[in-house]
Amino acid sequence: MTTDNCINVSWEVAKFLLPAAAKGDEEAMMLLCKLAVPSWSDVTSKDFKMEALGGGFSGNVPIKCSAPGVEGAPTLAVKINAADDDEENEDGNKDSLVTAAYRRWSAAGIVPTVFCLGCPEAPGLEVYEFIEGSQASWLVVKHGPEFMENDLDAASFGKIYAELHGQDSEWYEEYKDCLKGQWEDWQKGMDTNEYATEVRAKYGCVASMIVLFGDNHAHMGKNAAGAAKAAKELSPLLHEYLPKNSLLGRTVVGHGDAHGANIMHRRDGGHGDLVVIDLDFVGRMPAAYDLGTPLAGTTVGPYAFLFNKGDKLGKYPSLAQRRIVAQAYLDELGAEAQKFSRNEIEEVVLDMEVGVALRLLWVGTVVIPLGFNNSPLYMGWCFVFYARAALNLFDAAETDEVLRDRILEEGVISIITSALLEKGLTPLDMSREEYRAHWDLFGSLGPAFTGPFVPDDAPPSAEDLLMEQTAGAAKHYSSFESAALKFYESTGADVATVFDRFDSDKNGYIDLQELMACAVVCGTGFTTMADAEAALAKVDSDGDGKISLTEFKSFLTGARAA
Repeated sequence: MTTDNCINVSWEVAKFLLPAAAKGDEEAMMLLCKLAVPSWSDVTSKDFKMEALGGGFSGNVPIKCSAPGVEGAPTLAVKINAADDDEENEDGNKDSLVTAAYRRWSAAGIVPTVFCLGCPEAPGLEVYEFIEGSQASWLVVKHGPEFMENDLDAASFGKIYAELHGQDSEWYEEYKDCLKGQWEDWQKGMDTNEYATEVRAKYGCVASMIVLFGDNHAHMGKNAAGAAKAAKELSPLLHEYLPKNSLLGRTVVGHGDAHGANIMHRRDGGHGDLVVIDLDFVGRMPAAYDLGTPLAGTTVGPYAFLFNKGDKLGKYPSLAQRRIVAQAYLDELGAEAQKFSRNEIEEVVLDMEVGVALRLLWVGTVVIPLGFNNSPLYMGWCFVFYARAALNLFDAAETDEVLRDRILEEGVISIITSALLEKGLTPLDMSREEYRAHWDLFGSLGPAFTGPFVPDDAPPSAEDLLMEQTAGAAKHYSSFESAALKFYESTGADVATVFDRFDSDKNGYIDLQELMACAVVCGTGFTTMADAEAALAKVDSDGDGKISLTEFKSFLTGARAA
């Protein structure tokens, strides 16, 4: 077993190493890496380095493991999940849908190389190739999908999603119901919700989640039921807008969450070699949804008002960049693209906008429970409203060539934002009366919205408040303190690293807007601006209106003691 300081072990001892590695034991972590990656066999303790990485919205945070002095030993990203997260499914199949997707797409080079995943001797152990490059974009810190500003990255984005959408999907049928962890939360109620089951069969997973989220959040007050009803009305209209036989209207097994933080450069400082991560939402969906998702995250639309009150409007990727994406998508599919209608570059670019609207509608139902701004309605209304306005734009553009060209040039969310600001309206701050008055912005498609725009803002009960804090796919904790502590402990990072994660402008402080974004990432939210201000005051011991690193450390220490 031992040669000098080079220790090698067998898989039989992996289950004993996992608990120690999960607590930060370096030697246990090194031995797990040696088990997973044969080229690590010569690594010794003096070669080994480990470092906690920052986290995103979902999943356990990986640990970077490296052996800089050992030739041929790749740098790894290691995740150790709770053993009960890796129990067998009822059908006896060991792999979950997410695990099966990683295996399938790793072989195609779409995701980082997988070295260990779903190993029965090491339940919960995940070992991947570490991606040296940075996230291509982060929708909160940055203000739009910057990776599309580079021609190589735009082409790589189109290519990699064509590769993903072009994969044989027979494997999906075997694993589609093998749901674990977060996927189980997102699909809660599917077995009893007949309409969700119906739309999943007809349109795919995005449609069924819109139904489930809306129904699960309809009790929240502030017209949450209205937002849910509107989303359920709009979803079939958007899904049916693109013909099933069109290139982006065809149903594919897609990534499902292709925002910029889940698209990464494989090489540090490199361009044109992107990979995707975080496969929590893999499922059947229109191809347009994946291509529209990063565009929907541009902070020229709802995200600008969600995170910074519109003070820093971003910019939409240029038509030239979106054409590069479309051309790369078509080139990679080759003759396969010719089997579908709407396969010209301009048509693909235009149909990506339908994917933008679908993503906004999905996000609208996700964020119904969150209300930390001054909005008289839950912020989900803003996203649902944008989706409705986008659908009206698509309908009007069918007979208005000038408008069609404007959608191509500017993108629907830019057009909608400009129209609202010209009317003196600020998204999220709009009242129910203003939403009612402008519900048919840019025209009317189908029946006018029927409600319920009624005063349903009776103070929620203690039970409802608790449900609000625990609703949705992300876990919403009973207080900001407990949520922040949970996030901190799950990352494995030191306090300074977590602080830096939320100090988006890097000025050495967390201000009110950054604290509100922090609350969302941690899995909670503030119901009112007053709640957010109270939370800041609780942490801000010197009363200067912002949180320093020292105050943040004291805050987390106090939350842990509590």
